[in-house]
Amino acid sequence: MCKAFKAAKASAHPDSKLYYNDYNIEAMVGWQQTRSDAAYNMIKNMTDRGYDDCPIDGVGFQGHLNTKYSDTMLDSIHDNFQRYAALGLKVQITEVDISCPKSNGVCEIDSWNDEELDKQGALFSNLL
Repeated sequence: MCKAFKAAKASAHPDSKLYYNDYNIEAMVGWQQTRSDAAYNMIKNMTDRGYDDCPIDGVGFQGHLNTKYSDTMLDSIHDNFQRYAALGLKVQITEVDISCPKSNGVCEIDSWNDEELDKQGALFSNLL
């Protein structure tokens, strides 16, 4: 990974910032925990090597959430942002959408009623 970041840095504008950007790495609990921890460990290893050897400026999170995300899940997302910031990296949400919960690819709700829209709005507000 460092080789790719070094090549990008060498060919990019000198003021460019390099980000690792990924999906399903935002939460540190539940079904995302393993993937999230693996990404963090990889990026921590990159920062431990030093900027000259592994030039990374930040992490981008593609947030694909649904209305069943709990407060625990949201708290872990905020904690995850903080652990990357503690490495000296910038943190950005590069995508965010909050969909209906799905079972076998099918939306579990019949319509976006006021209750579901309120849940969606609260999640956006609490995430940001």
